[in-house]
Amino acid sequence: MVAEARRHGIYLLLCLTNNFHDFGGKRQYVQWARDAGHRLATDDDFFNSTVVKDYYKNHVKVVSLTLIQVCITLLVHCVC
Repeated sequence: MVAEARRHGIYLLLCLTNNFHDFGGKRQYVQWARDAGHRLATDDDFFNSTVVKDYYKNHVKVVSLTLIQVCITLLVHCVC
C-alpha cells in the first residue's frame, strides 16, 4: 500500500492508535499491561502509565523502522 501510494504521489497519514474498541486502540495497550500484572484503573491510563507508554513507543518504533525499510527498498528499485 505504501509503495502504491508513493507511485501515485499520494501521501499517507498513519493513525497509530485511536479510541475505537473494535480496532484495539488505547484500550488494547492498557489491557496488555493489565494482562502483564499492572494495576490500571481506566483506559485513560494509556496517557499516564509508563508501561503502557513504553508499549506504544515500541509499536511506533517498529512501524517507523518498517516504513524506512520500505522506502529504502523503493529507492533501490527506482535507482536500478
